[in-house]
Amino acid sequence: MKGHLLTSALLIVLVGCGSAEDETNVSIEDLSQNPSSRIATTTIPPGSDECEAGGIKIDSGFDQNENGVLDSTEIFASQIICHGNDGIAGINGQNGTNGIDGVDGVDGVDGVDGSDGVDGSDGVDGSDGADGLTTLIRIYDEGNGDNCAYGGKRIEVGLDADSDSLLSIEEVSDTQYLCNQEQFTDTSCSVTENDDGSSTISCPDGTSTTVGGDSGSVAHVAECSGFLDGAFNDIFWIYRLTEFSDGASFVFTEISDGGLSASASDFWNTGEASAEYAPIYLGFDTYSNYNYGYWAFSIDFLDGGVNIDYFDTDITGGQIGWKSLPSDCNFYDYTDSDS
Repeated sequence: MKGHLLTSALLIVLVGCGSAEDETNVSIEDLSQNPSSRIATTTIPPGSDECEAGGIKIDSGFDQNENGVLDSTEIFASQIICHGNDGIAGINGQNGTNGIDGVDGVDGVDGVDGSDGVDGSDGVDGSDGADGLTTLIRIYDEGNGDNCAYGGKRIEVGLDADSDSLLSIEEVSDTQYLCNQEQFTDTSCSVTENDDGSSTISCPDGTSTTVGGDSGSVAHVAECSGFLDGAFNDIFWIYRLTEFSDGASFVFTEISDGGLSASASDFWNTGEASAEYAPIYLGFDTYSNYNYGYWAFSIDFLDGGVNIDYFDTDITGGQIGWKSLPSDCNFYDYTDSDS
């Protein structure tokens, strides 16, 4: 499955934590051009568990409902960037030696109270403190490679030492990555027409068979589809099984939630384990967390219908299953030459 994300340019200026005399600004600028991702930021206050001196939390994920906002259920990766802590206080100077106490004098007679003195002049204002440096955060697209096997975002952080509002290479003090989750490759099989009227089906796992001509023909077809229920009621699925006269089977499945879809196909040779159930597996995650989910489909000729299971450690128990109704399937028999 290829994840799709939506993103827009992001420029946020925040006031960092600290007193007025050591104020620090934070400037976050999203320069990524990939239209399939979205970034959201949250200020972390001083004294929090994540950052003692406060900081910034950067979330990324798939905007699956395409509402232009990265909802909490769409976040799949987060990065926390903390402000630096205050420097260590200097060591106090040593106390001087106490002098010897003098002899107490005789108490004098109380004098007459004097008149109040004239108010002194106001002192001169102190000089303004130096402006604090701005922390710059720049976000770029990261291609497939050693840092992110399936691409993602590169986040560079540093102080704007020359105050030109540009994060130069020598000013970058930290680089971190928010990587995309695993992308599933196409597992569809290919069909090649032969010169003798037959067709050869070849699949990525190395299995193949020739149908039509003198080697065999279509014997049965099962076409099943429907919507799931409960929290998955927006998911539509398709399962199609073609069985040939030599007992081999070709199976195709597709799943969609209205925004994303994925499909896969597979071939089962006669006599392979579980071939009579024609199982097929499809990567399609319905959650935005790190643990990827996948689906399993298989036919049930005895009771009719299709067995559907979803596996994901993000859900309670790690698995949930459904059994479609026989009415969700249409069965066709082509063994009668007159049909």
